[in-house]
This record gives sequence, structure tokens and C-alpha cells, in this order.
Amino acid sequence: MKCGAKPTVMVLSFTVVSFLSVRTLAARALPSPLSQAAAATLTGTVRAVDTEAAAVEMITGVGLALRWMSVQVDPASKIEVAGAPAELGDLAPGDIVRVRYRKVDKRNVAESIERVPIEEAGERR
Repeated sequence: MKCGAKPTVMVLSFTVVSFLSVRTLAARALPSPLSQAAAATLTGTVRAVDTEAAAVEMITGVGLALRWMSVQVDPASKIEVAGAPAELGDLAPGDIVRVRYRKVDKRNVAESIERVPIEEAGERR
């Protein structure tokens, strides 16, 4: 009886150790939450820039429906003005921006913010 129990304990121990090892390796291979969410792109008008909170408030919409949206800016976010790297403080209310962002923990986190140049009157888009 004692001999029969020993191989079962060894197999059970091996299974638990294998499971924990695979789980640990899988946890290390998981991408960051920012890369897990699907990215979305949005074009809108800057309503406010809060450099202390690292956030941009925007107004965007389709047709007659307008919506207000806030986007967090983290150190990895890329900001571009006139094709050159810029800082959050370089954006101002009234600027038209194109924002690529992801949902992270119910927040919109910007991957990139690009100020869109205002075209001359009469030019076609």
C-alpha cells in the first residue's frame, strides 16, 4: 500500500510544479495593459490642456452629436506639432488634434497626439 502511494505523490508534485512553472512563464510573457486594449483614433478640438494632471480635454462629434472627452498623457505618449516633437504645453484650446489612444482601466490614455494644421480657406481636404 505504501509503495502505491509514493508514485501518485510524485506525479501530483510534478504536475503542480509544472503548472506553476507554466503559469509563471505565461505571466511574464503577458503584454502591458496599454498594449492589450485596441487602439482608436479620434480627431477633435482641444477644449483645455492641464499640464499638471497631464490631460487634454477635447470636443469631438459626428453630425449634430457632440461629445466631450478627456485623454490622459503619460511619459510614453508622443506629441507632434508641425511634424516636430512637442510637449503637452505646446497645445492650446482651439487646436485641432488627432489622438491615437487606448482604454486602460476605464481611462483614455494617449499613445500619440498630433496637431492637425488648419488649411487655408478655399483648399480642399
